Amino acid sequence: MPTVKNYLSLVKFSHTIFAMPFAMIGFFLALYGRESLTRLFDEDQLPSSWSVNYGYDFIGKKLLLVIICMVTARSAAMAFNRYLDRNFDAKNPRTAIREIPRGIISANNALIFTLVSCLLFLVSCFFINKICFYLSPVALFVILFYSYTKRFTPLCHLVLGLGLSLAPIGAYLAVTGKFDLLPILFSFAVIFWVSGFDIIYALQDIEFDKSQNLYSIPTALGKIKSLRVSEILHLLSAVCVIAAGIYGDFHWFTDPMKIIATGLTAVHTKDLLSFLKKYIDHEAIELMLIGEPKNLNDTDTHATPLVNQFIKKLQKEFPSIPVLKVDERYTSKRATEAMLQMGMKKKDRRNKKNVDEIAATIMLQEYLALNL
Repeated sequence: MPTVKNYLSLVKFSHTIFAMPFAMIGFFLALYGRESLTRLFDEDQLPSSWSVNYGYDFIGKKLLLVIICMVTARSAAMAFNRYLDRNFDAKNPRTAIREIPRGIISANNALIFTLVSCLLFLVSCFFINKICFYLSPVALFVILFYSYTKRFTPLCHLVLGLGLSLAPIGAYLAVTGKFDLLPILFSFAVIFWVSGFDIIYALQDIEFDKSQNLYSIPTALGKIKSLRVSEILHLLSAVCVIAAGIYGDFHWFTDPMKIIATGLTAVHTKDLLSFLKKYIDHEAIELMLIGEPKNLNDTDTHATPLVNQFIKKLQKEFPSIPVLKVDERYTSKRATEAMLQMGMKKKDRRNKKNVDEIAATIMLQEYLALNL
């Protein structure tokens, strides 16, 4: 008699942890909201900002239901795939050790497990909200339909990606009850990433799939071209993540390895000290770099005394954080050139906030390059 452990092995339950982040992206995007997510460091108490729009009971209930939906949907998809492919699995030496070919779990029991998982998914969606419940059959169709696609199209990898890409959108809908472009951008990132990975995974079964008249990108294009397609899909996934970051106006940070500098934001001088206080409360700051204005002949400009006065304020306010002056000459010009190379519109290039942010990023990047 099959045990719970056998069923968990049937659906590769341990791999759920790799799929769960897709749903959590949509869930927490919805909780924070686009505006508050981009102002993480402007909130004195982050948890209280949640309770403004969503009570803690609401958050806990929705999170539990989203997790149940994620687990049951994935379990249904995996079990149905094993059920439908049982004859192919029995012939393939790589998959012959799976539970159904070995007789550990019968095909009928696998199908019953699929139906129970689908039912639990539908019930969970019912308790989330109307739109999730109404769309739940569509989601089930997509994730179950994937198992048929290897029989007639090499684009089966994209259908697999489509199934997993429903997680960010679904979790977002669970909280907000409405669609938004931001989770959709993350969903496209999931489609391309999963599709690209699945193409690589399918390389190990090229010969077997050809012998059984099964379709895939590797059987259609061969190993080398398939890897190129996978590379393109991974690149598209990265583009979607970057696009989501730009659209969501997310903050950017110097990476922990201190190799790549990226801009955070531009702040008016009168607001800078209060901004830094809040920021330093949440982030460990090792050093502050300040651009020092100089003339071409290395003499002080009219702005140099003002900068020196501000440095004294910083040292008084944050005595434990060293302040270092760096030459800022030509950085604005280089920032403008960089914006041209990035294809930014003329009105964006004239925006002083953009120029200052990129110029500061250039100064930080040069400092990191010299002090690795």
